[in-house]
Amino acid sequence: MRNRAAVLACATLCAAVAAGCGGGGASETCVSKLAVDTEGDELGVNQTSLGKDDIAQSFSPVTGASVTTVALQLFKEGEPGGTLTLTLEGDSAGTPDGAPVATAELSIASITNPNPAFYTFTFASAATLTAGETYWLRLGASYGASDDNLVLWSGNDGDAFSRGSAAYFNFTTQTWSTDGIGANRDLLFKVGCTTP
Repeated sequence: MRNRAAVLACATLCAAVAAGCGGGGASETCVSKLAVDTEGDELGVNQTSLGKDDIAQSFSPVTGASVTTVALQLFKEGEPGGTLTLTLEGDSAGTPDGAPVATAELSIASITNPNPAFYTFTFASAATLTAGETYWLRLGASYGASDDNLVLWSGNDGDAFSRGSAAYFNFTTQTWSTDGIGANRDLLFKVGCTTP
């Protein structure tokens, strides 16, 4: 298990949704859920327990913008191999709609910090966000289901983030669910984007 004393500390539990993302083509964090991650609130990609497969976090921007990067707070247990795939998707009745508007990959070998840290996914081309619409950050992995060798996405149950929530895809029932994690779970992320 990870060394909690060495976890990157965020001084304040907050959910920041900026009113703007830095005009003139500057790339800044425009939507984020930042918090002190709570041990036990993380979700594992392809985690066998609870039937998890892909995991996801929703958000709704307050201004239109173009997404170029997304950073997720991740860590790994054991020795998972392969690749993580992050897709930006729209919303369908409160779950990811399965139609990626942007995709990025990250080699699991690049997750070298033994404690939770932010890792950046860069999209090949920018994706446009519409103010007030709901989007999902959906994370999958190429390795098989496991409770011992997997990548985990840090979370927090404080429900300080009012513009989104976490969910996981149950590969047994083939449905998105919050069973066992509750409706207050949020996964920690930062969306980097530009505005006109």
